[in-house]
Amino acid sequence: MVLENVASGASIEIASFFWERFNPFSSWSGSLTCEVPTNVPPATYRVVAIFDAQDGDRTNDRAVFGTIDVE
Repeated sequence: MVLENVASGASIEIASFFWERFNPFSSWSGSLTCEVPTNVPPATYRVVAIFDAQDGDRTNDRAVFGTIDVE
């Protein structure tokens, strides 16, 4: 999970999640909670999950959850 600066595109990793087994028919529901580190500079950020899969298909490797303002 990264925060991606809307203005510059720079990203800051804030969390990593691992699944032992995951395939196209897997499903998961629940809540994930991440805290913004105190050293993140003030800006508007996209909250983005980046998936690192073994299939080499990079066309579906990210999900944007929304934006946040860090003050």
